[in-house]
Amino acid sequence: MTYYRSLFIFLLYLPVLVHAQLHNTMQRERLMALGIDSIEKTEILLDSLEEPVTERVIEKIWVNNLGFFTRIETLDEARNCTSLYENDYLDTFLIENRYYMSCFDTNSLMITRYQYDKSKRLESFSFYTKAGKTTTVSHIYDASGKLLTKKQTFHPNKLTGKKGGKEVWQYAYAPDGTLARMDVLSGKGKKAKKRFYTYQYDVQNRRIETYVTEQEDVKGFLIEKRGYVSNGELAFTDHCYRSAITTHSGKRQIKVPAGGCSNTTYLYNASGLINEERISVDQKMKKIIQYKYF
Repeated sequence: MTYYRSLFIFLLYLPVLVHAQLHNTMQRERLMALGIDSIEKTEILLDSLEEPVTERVIEKIWVNNLGFFTRIETLDEARNCTSLYENDYLDTFLIENRYYMSCFDTNSLMITRYQYDKSKRLESFSFYTKAGKTTTVSHIYDASGKLLTKKQTFHPNKLTGKKGGKEVWQYAYAPDGTLARMDVLSGKGKKAKKRFYTYQYDVQNRRIETYVTEQEDVKGFLIEKRGYVSNGELAFTDHCYRSAITTHSGKRQIKVPAGGCSNTTYLYNASGLINEERISVDQKMKKIIQYKYF
């Protein structure tokens, strides 16, 4: 059960993560203008002296004529898993994801279907597995189109539990229109957990810091920092963790201590597309991810 619950949590956030990769407007427009139809990502792992140890292709991405990802293939050597991620679009609207994962003798499929309202805003999306519909996330907007509330419903089944559950996000905005705070309530009654996120922006209203405060905290914990190059693209992102985490790259583990941060620096080619990601943990370079465009 622990394996399936962890897999479910991972898959729950996957559509957001994949959709975010190279999917900002500038990157997408460049892919479209250059006629790019596929991308290959190569990972170079580094030793303690920051010298290359291993090099392998970790991901292949297919792109449609509007610059959107349609198919992603990955290989996780550490756990002997392969995965395939497919997107279907109606014009520029993402209408369905299919995520296939195969690990040893275990195979899984997660389908995500998206619905839009009359104003072409994302109204809801639902996740489906062998257990049936597992989760639905719905959105409520104000008259100006700002997202006010997001509700996540966990439908009762073997994967989510007999009682299901819910999580609610409430959004509050500053007078200039930037997101000032997001409150999150998980569960209900005495077991409900609360946390909220606050944000800092630069003079161009670009988000530069994100803090999370749990209900027992005295002050917020910095979980993300962003920096930008002159044209507005990301220069770096720092992700910091309250608890120690371990990630896998091939057969090697990369550990981030409690309170530690991982940093990703982005380098761009002459066409303005991402050329490299340089990833370090607590200021020690761990790996480089190189992009090739076709």
